[in-house]
Amino acid sequence: MTLVVIFFASQLFVKQLDAIGPMLGLSAAVTALLLSPIATELPEIMNAVIWVRQGSDPPLPARRPDGAEPAVHRRHPPSTAVCGCG
Repeated sequence: MTLVVIFFASQLFVKQLDAIGPMLGLSAAVTALLLSPIATELPEIMNAVIWVRQGSDPPLPARRPDGAEPAVHRRHPPSTAVCGCG
């Protein structure tokens, strides 16, 4: 059932991109290249907004599947780790 909903929703999304492109004076391909990344990131942005409004921290993984330490648990930001000044 979920796959059916995803299929029809994606078809609607593509049809809307085809319709919006000419209204913006852009081809459908350019419109898709500009708007599709926004649409794919929107659920994550909304989760962050909800967490901030609730005053809670986002759930963090305790351990990555490959066993490496998650970046959020490191003591130094990546920029200081790369330059060796941390």
